[in-house]
Order: sequence, then C-alpha cells, then structure tokens
Amino acid sequence: MNTTLIALTAVGMICLGIVIIVLVVRKNERPLPRGGVQWAAAALSICVIFASGLLLALSLAMDRETDLAGQGVDEPAPDFAFRLVDGDTEQHLRDFKGRVVLLNFWATWCRPCITELPDLDRLHADYRSTGLTVITVSDEPRDALMLYKDLLPKETVSGLFDVAELPEPFSTELQKGRPISYVIDRGGVVRHYVIGAGNYDSFERLVKPLIAARVAS
Repeated sequence: MNTTLIALTAVGMICLGIVIIVLVVRKNERPLPRGGVQWAAAALSICVIFASGLLLALSLAMDRETDLAGQGVDEPAPDFAFRLVDGDTEQHLRDFKGRVVLLNFWATWCRPCITELPDLDRLHADYRSTGLTVITVSDEPRDALMLYKDLLPKETVSGLFDVAELPEPFSTELQKGRPISYVIDRGGVVRHYVIGAGNYDSFERLVKPLIAARVAS
C-alpha cells in the first residue's frame, strides 16, 4: 500500500473541502452559510475534511510503523564487531546467533532515537528470557556517549562501533539517518528493516513470531 499517495490524496481532499467552504460563504455578510443549499454544501465539505484528516492520520501511522523492505532483508546478516559501552568488551553480531536480535542504530543527536530507547529497553527486559536480544549501537565516541549517560539504554546490549568497519548493507543504509533497526531471526537472517522510530508495540509485532519460530534447518 502506497502510504505517500494516500497522504497526498487526503491533503488534497482537505484543501478541496476548505476551498468549497470559502466559495460558499465568500459573498455573505458574515462568514457563515445561508440557506439550505449553502448549509448542505458546508456540511458535506466539513465531513470530507474530517474524513480526510482521519485518513491522513492513519497513513502517517502506517508509514511510521510499517517495516520497510530494504537491502539485506531475507539475507544473512553480515557480522561486525562492536565494543560494549560499559566495559569496552568486544562483541560480534555472530555471538548472538540462536537468538532473535533487534539491532538498532542510534545517536545522541537523534531525537526520535532518544524517544524509542525506553521502549527498546522494556522490550529487551520483557523478552530476554524467551530468546530476544536488543542491541543498541552508536558510532559516537565513548566519551561523547557518556556525556549523555542518563539517556543511554539501561537494559539492552549497548555498544559502539567504527563506521569505517561496518559492512554492507548496514553502512549504506546508515547514510539515510537514524534510527535504523534490523530484526534478525535465530538463524542469523534479516527478516525486517525499519527506518525511523518505532515503539514497543510495533517492534513487539515483528519479534514475537520470530521468537516463537524454530531455527530453520
């Protein structure tokens, strides 16, 4: 479903409704309809505006929560190294094979990233025992991250990485901004790719079926 087309159509209908109302009342002494025909036209236009507003809100919500097919989906996730923010221990993405992984790229300068971090913390805490690991990584220096210590994830596997060593498709997709998230199944295959901030419910819908699924033989 093309949510952009839906949104543009909704905006167009809202503008059309406003124009009709203006045309109906523009010659009246007061900016109100007069007579049954004008009132009917105004009422119809208000209904169109209201319905279009709901459609616009729905399309924006769909666009925000829809997982977007991107590079690497249904392909093995490439391995890369990162260091834990707390302790500087080196980890690899491959270390988490056998678990469902929600890999989230974020940054302290990214407001939507900061907004979704508490939900990612809660998701990791709620599903850790059933096989989920949420990894939140930034390419910012540790010193820079520690300046925002209160914002750092408390429950997730929190790390930092060298962007120069990041493999494809992660490195290319990261140029689109932050946050970007990948949902990886137990076999190490990328199943979902999400641009923009998600929330607890939207991420939960993506990971629950993978948590329940067995590793493909």
